[in-house]
Amino acid sequence: MELGWVDVANAKDISKGKMKLVGSEGKKYVIVNVNGRFYAFNDRCPHINAPLHLGVFEGKTIECPLCHARYDVTSGKKLSDPKIDIPEEIMKKLPADFLKMYRMMNRIETLDLHTYETKFKSGKVFIKLSPSEMFKTPPPMVHPPPDELAKMFEAGAPTCHTPSHEHAEKVKPAQPIRHTLSQSNFSVSRKQTVKYCWNCGNSILEGARFCDRCGISLV
Repeated sequence: MELGWVDVANAKDISKGKMKLVGSEGKKYVIVNVNGRFYAFNDRCPHINAPLHLGVFEGKTIECPLCHARYDVTSGKKLSDPKIDIPEEIMKKLPADFLKMYRMMNRIETLDLHTYETKFKSGKVFIKLSPSEMFKTPPPMVHPPPDELAKMFEAGAPTCHTPSHEHAEKVKPAQPIRHTLSQSNFSVSRKQTVKYCWNCGNSILEGARFCDRCGISLV
């Protein structure tokens, strides 16, 4: 199978009129069998993010278990808007914060369902994922609190790390690079000292409290 196609289920496990929750690369999808043909879509409702595999699947329609919005699983098209109806006598007994949330939920735009191309081969069901869905993104860089950062500078430890590299080998802290720029460089009326942001390397005039590129504090 060519690049982008992922084996997610055995066809025999999904009989006609049934659906199955599957996962790949930490994400969840629903596979449904409509008259012997397989369709796939994102497990989350586009309106309120509820798990669709807990909803009602009938014919070629899936209904959200929470907001009751309905979608066509063969095309992803929205068939009906959410129906979050609460009887008036119960509304009067609900706290103000809940009523505010309820009104906001009814104002959220309901988009079409995200569907995926499917293939059946050798008794297995494949779905086609984009490159961003195929590969997990690396963990974000984490910056320690300022007081911990100062101690790390003194100890010679790295100032940025990911969760999987918290105990990286200590390195010598980089010294700030400074030089002077005259009027011909930055159109300033006098010589000014320039330094570089320790986080992103952006050049900054002496005395700046924040980097204008990454926003990191320089004090």
